Amino acid sequence: MVLALILAALAFFRAMTAAGQGMMLMFIFSIGLSIPYLALALAFERYFDKLKAFMKTRTPQIVLGATMVILGVTILTGNFTKIKRILYKILPCRLPVGM
Repeated sequence: MVLALILAALAFFRAMTAAGQGMMLMFIFSIGLSIPYLALALAFERYFDKLKAFMKTRTPQIVLGATMVILGVTILTGNFTKIKRILYKILPCRLPVGM
């Protein structure tokens, strides 16, 4: 979806007759793409101390460690495709090819 939007914008900007117009439109487009990332960075900065305190507890270490062990065993035994099929049914959006 995002790739299609970027390609459409690039095709539109390429059709501009003046280089200055195309350059200005690309600048505005890139500013528009950066706004969600800046908002996420500001939100993350606000809750960073709480997240840091939570990560020092044993709970995330145990959960993430168990997840890594389970994924490692499924990859070694060749059963990773079963997990992929389950996630494919659960996730509301479809993953790109290869994921």
